[in-house]
Amino acid sequence: MASATYLIGVDTGGTYTDAAVIEAKGHKVVASAKSITTKGDLSIGVSGAITAAIAALPRGLRTENIALVSVSTTLATNAVVEGHGSAVGVILIGFDQAMAERTGIAKAFPGMPMAMIAGGHDHTGGGGAAARRRGAGGRGGSHASRCLRHRIGLRGAQSGA
Repeated sequence: MASATYLIGVDTGGTYTDAAVIEAKGHKVVASAKSITTKGDLSIGVSGAITAAIAALPRGLRTENIALVSVSTTLATNAVVEGHGSAVGVILIGFDQAMAERTGIAKAFPGMPMAMIAGGHDHTGGGGAAARRRGAGGRGGSHASRCLRHRIGLRGAQSGA
C-alpha cells in the first residue's frame, strides 16, 4: 500500500510564522502550527513552525512523503509596500508593458525598477528553449534578474533566482 503524500505550506508574517501540512490527494489540511517570527533569522521561526506542524500529525511524517514545501513571506511583502529594507525590483514573466498597466501592477510599485520577459512557465520540468534563453539551469541567473540588479545598482550581486 502506497504512503500518503504531503505538501507543506509556510507563511512568515510580521508576528507569527504559520505552517500547514496538507494531504496532497484530498487537499485536506491535516495539521497546522504557529511559531514566533524571528526577524533576525527567519529560518528559526520557519523550522519551528514546520517541526510543530509535523509533530501534530497522528502518525508523524517521513521526509520521503513530502512532495512540496512552499514558503511565502508576508513580512517581505510588507517591507516592500512600506518602503523598508534594501532596494528591490519586480520581475514579471509573461507580461508586457500594456499588461502591467492593465492589471495595475505598474501603479502598485511606482518608481520601482521592473523587468519584463516574454513567455510563461514551463510546467513540463524540461526547461524548454524559452527557459534556456532566459538563463535557466544555473548559468548565472536570468536576463531579467541581471537587468534588474543593474537597474538598482547591484552590479556585483548574485542572483537569487
